[in-house]
Amino acid sequence: MKKLILTLLATSNVFAFANVAHAEYQHFHSKGYAVGCSVDSDEPIFVGCSIKGDYVKHHYKPTEECELDWGQNFALNAKTGKAEIECAGDTYIGVDGSKLLKVGQTVKGNGWTCTAIAGDGIKCIANNQKHGFILNKSKQILINK
Repeated sequence: MKKLILTLLATSNVFAFANVAHAEYQHFHSKGYAVGCSVDSDEPIFVGCSIKGDYVKHHYKPTEECELDWGQNFALNAKTGKAEIECAGDTYIGVDGSKLLKVGQTVKGNGWTCTAIAGDGIKCIANNQKHGFILNKSKQILINK
């Protein structure tokens, strides 16, 4: 009986942690989930977005050695103003509770803005530096002027 109670307590703590952890992020996506993005509310200067793998058309590589997947995930740090390709084993697409952004709708963070654009895409720009990225089915562009 003690083992069952401890198991139930451990399980309820895992679910409680999962709910708290899930609430720390804001998720949004373009039409058809072609692009999905996430923002960590503890670090709102950073936004990460993914393009579906079968839409990847660019030739960018991560700046550091990558033993995981690369090419789908883009990141923007508003503090540094730099947009880059992430080395990651997961994507930002398909997260439960993700909000659909219709063309022209905008999400703003601490120093960055993401807007849904035509072609089922999203454009994210660091407000001060005008660096960022454009992701849609036909192109993925890093903007680091």
